[in-house]
Amino acid sequence: MDKCEIASALENLVNKSLMGVWRGSRAPFYRLLDTTRAYALERLVISGEHDAIAERHASFLVRVLERNPVNLSDLGSTEPPASVLRD
Repeated sequence: MDKCEIASALENLVNKSLMGVWRGSRAPFYRLLDTTRAYALERLVISGEHDAIAERHASFLVRVLERNPVNLSDLGSTEPPASVLRD
């Protein structure tokens, strides 16, 4: 997916109240609602893909953290960690 398609998909989820969006000073912060997260987790387990997706997610996070050596304890309390990360 390109960036435009991703933005459209996120907007669609927000419009359907499946995802919340918080607009910060840097960039919007998106989060699946708890009910949506629980449903998605249930569907992943049923499909048998939970372990594979969890492994991909962990690998992605390791790569992001390796590229962004940030001491999280140095962040101010109002600055979410995601705001200092780059993809």
